[in-house]
Amino acid sequence: MTFNLRRHPHRVKSTIEAVSLTDRGRSTLISRLSATTLLLGLVAPFATGQATPTAERRLNVQVGGTFSLADPGVPKTASVLYGRWSLSGGGIYTTLDPHHRFGLELGAHQLFGDSVSERTYLAGPRYFKPYGHYVPYGKVLVGRGKFKFPNNIGTLSLTAVSFGGGIDYRVNAAVNVRGDYEYQQWLGFANNVHNFPGSLTPQVFSVGIAYHIR
Repeated sequence: MTFNLRRHPHRVKSTIEAVSLTDRGRSTLISRLSATTLLLGLVAPFATGQATPTAERRLNVQVGGTFSLADPGVPKTASVLYGRWSLSGGGIYTTLDPHHRFGLELGAHQLFGDSVSERTYLAGPRYFKPYGHYVPYGKVLVGRGKFKFPNNIGTLSLTAVSFGGGIDYRVNAAVNVRGDYEYQQWLGFANNVHNFPGSLTPQVFSVGIAYHIR
């Protein structure tokens, strides 16, 4: 070992310099790795915090159909011509919920009686709050109503406003069932129908089933 040191001093010097450069490289690499780890540690919580709200804001959609029974809303004091009938029929509806409390509902009803019929197309905001499988909700809808008079006298289309609510029950991840109630106000009905006492205020009771699009 001593012989080699004396005979080849330049090799020793080169070896020392190489070792020194290697140590410097390792130090630099370790420093860079430490800085990168620290940076990732600082950024990760923000990245996680931004991803979570995005997942929560996904759009929840359900599309379904209903069977309905209704009081057409004709006042008891109406003449024999208008009378008071019970209606039955069906409808379709969809809800679009971009938020965990607020959403939008669109629906249509077609209701038939012995002499008259009522059809509505309504849409508006809704508020809901889940309790396990139960999701109670309230809604305010605005749209168009079409009333068909008895004896084929004619039809009348007016603006309709509906105040309603009900409960959706989540059977599973894909199927919901609901019970629903609407109190409607058909604006200007008395002004357009001669000798009609009061307003037309239908009340609609529905049960339905919907497919939940995840």
